[in-house]
Amino acid sequence: MAIRVGALAPIAETLFELCNLSPWPALERAKLVIDVPGAQLQLRPELAEVVSDQPLITIPLSPMVARLREQLLAASDSSEQASLLFPPMPINAAASARGGRL
Repeated sequence: MAIRVGALAPIAETLFELCNLSPWPALERAKLVIDVPGAQLQLRPELAEVVSDQPLITIPLSPMVARLREQLLAASDSSEQASLLFPPMPINAAASARGGRL
């Protein structure tokens, strides 16, 4: 089945809103059901049966969420933000008696 990307324009905003409102773990266990002629979207559990007399596009989201997660983790470099290193401070005898509090 071939669909022009332009045919999805009427549901694009709803698609982004739906994905933004759903946490990633929920999206990972869901499938997207697109009714192009009716311009409707549904997030359904991945194992839920979908019955319709209209043509629907069903997209399992687990592979996409996994791929996005991998790409985001690969893009985040741990050296971007260094840990704060506090220099050692001398503790005088009076502070030492209070458990190190100055």
